[in-house]
Amino acid sequence: RAGSAVIWGDFIYRLQGGEEISLNRTFGWCHSCASVEPIEDLSDKPNEDLSDRDEVICGSWLATELNSFRKATFFERIRGRFKKRKDENRHLEDRLEEKDTRLKFLTQRDSPPKCLTCGSAEVEEIQVISPEEGGEPINLHFIHPKCGGELWVKAEGVRLHMSFKPKYYDPNGLRLHKGGDV
Repeated sequence: RAGSAVIWGDFIYRLQGGEEISLNRTFGWCHSCASVEPIEDLSDKPNEDLSDRDEVICGSWLATELNSFRKATFFERIRGRFKKRKDENRHLEDRLEEKDTRLKFLTQRDSPPKCLTCGSAEVEEIQVISPEEGGEPINLHFIHPKCGGELWVKAEGVRLHMSFKPKYYDPNGLRLHKGGDV
């Protein structure tokens, strides 16, 4: 029996030089822990040509918006063409920079996803389907490696407010302890 709380909280990669980026995670079966645990989700690792980085990072609409803002002349900005969206464009620039850092990080990452509890690479992603609260249990079609049973998911209702301390990981997905540096 496991709950969705295993992937709750702030999971953060601490990169060289102290830069931090969000660590995407999902549910997985860890063979070392012999249980459902949070595992790294590296599914956004790019496979395509990175020549147009903006479009790879955030899609064509955002890339077009940012490009037009970057090319706008001083007078176009004063006349108001972009004045109303100045804060929005700054936010988009910040998001683009964060995603660019993540993209660079992922392209350099060679190791497979790891269990965020024990650091083992012996993990299998579990495609979790969110059931409706009070609905029937849903078969995940995942066979338990030890007993051969199937994993099922069911929403059980009550949730409590919880506070989490951030968990920091090195670029290879290994947990850093208090004060740990890369």
